[in-house]
Amino acid sequence: MDNKIETLKDALVEVRKAHRLVESFQERMLSLVNFIATRLDFHQMEGVKHFSNPVYPYKGGDHLKVNPRNWAWDYLYPYLFEYYVGDAELEDGSTIMLSIIQYADTGYFDNDNEDRTQPSLFAPPEKAGSKLLFFMERKPKGCKELWSDYSYTAQYVLNKEYGSISHKETVLEPKGAGKNQLLLYSLPLERFADEKTSISALKDYLKFLEKNGISRTIV
Repeated sequence: MDNKIETLKDALVEVRKAHRLVESFQERMLSLVNFIATRLDFHQMEGVKHFSNPVYPYKGGDHLKVNPRNWAWDYLYPYLFEYYVGDAELEDGSTIMLSIIQYADTGYFDNDNEDRTQPSLFAPPEKAGSKLLFFMERKPKGCKELWSDYSYTAQYVLNKEYGSISHKETVLEPKGAGKNQLLLYSLPLERFADEKTSISALKDYLKFLEKNGISRTIV
């Protein structure tokens, strides 16, 4: 019995360390996303979590609805989180909308496992990565916005190809040429070690946009 108690005590020390590490990570992420949005001249900030279900409050109150059948992931918002940073109008009259997707761990996306509730089946932490996915819609003048609500992005954010650490860049035309474009660009989080490396990473992103006819500058 004493061995079991000591084992549990040791495990709980690791749990406390993990929570403090996640807090530090998320503080850094909030600062980073704000920095990126500001330098790209976007000035809105809204969010939605992916990968699991939201935990809603009871109507008219602050207490959350908790169910024993909830996934543990439901309480871990930073694992896969979308920051919508706003829209902007281009010189040709088209509109761009941008989200920055935070993948704290690409392990689920880096193998063929489809069960999100079994982290032991994810790619090992040493083989997976942490990244940002820049998800942009370009809507030509006169076209209807595809991105009518943030749930639209889920089909792409949760896609194994786009969520993997190996993804680089993708341009999609869901309704055909000349219509709306979706531009997806991944950058590993280690590219954002400091301001200098972050600016370098953003310049690479802007080259990708320029290649696809979208001209933006860092402010």
